[in-house]
Amino acid sequence: MLIKTYITVALHCPECGKLDFHAISRFNVGFDTKVHLKCQCGTALFSMGRGKGNKYTIQLACSMCEDKHYYTYPANLIWKEKLINLYCHETGVESAFLGSRENVRKAVEDFDYNMETMVDDVMDEEFFNNEEIMSKVLEKVRNLINQDKVSCTCGNDDIGLEVNPDRVEIFCEDCGAVTVIFAENIKDLEIVNNLTNIVLNKGVFKYIDKGKKRIKK
Repeated sequence: MLIKTYITVALHCPECGKLDFHAISRFNVGFDTKVHLKCQCGTALFSMGRGKGNKYTIQLACSMCEDKHYYTYPANLIWKEKLINLYCHETGVESAFLGSRENVRKAVEDFDYNMETMVDDVMDEEFFNNEEIMSKVLEKVRNLINQDKVSCTCGNDDIGLEVNPDRVEIFCEDCGAVTVIFAENIKDLEIVNNLTNIVLNKGVFKYIDKGKKRIKK
């Protein structure tokens, strides 16, 4: 009889977006010892420990909703199942995969393909008012975020992004500040390309282009 002694976990980091595969040994998870997994950027991603009734408790930093989720599985599922999908409690979308190395890698490939297909479907439905302008605006905004040039005066580093057909809304998860960047025409793109940073003002809803008509929220 083949006794499975390790599993592979595929985790997306909710902070930097990096995907990593981690191996967990059965001998490293006990009643008094938990396995803790971190991203290379230092973000705590995953922990697993053994509890009563031969069950295992998992804590996951969800890459879909950026919240923490908890799961409980019996030992026979953890160590005998070929694949376990860890779903986001908020969106219902797979956030992590656990199981044999081969099956986890296949699940990640399928997930990436399905996400690309979903994005293509949205594009086919002409979700954006101007797809080309929106693509360039998003690229600029993401570059600023990656360079740590997007911040809020309240001091919070947890900055969110919401994409709409005609605009991008950058918001602070803590104080609720919002900055709106429009993405419909060349003028909008020129304004965005001239930005060297984006600073949200604590609790304030503002627009990069003052000439735009206010949006009713």
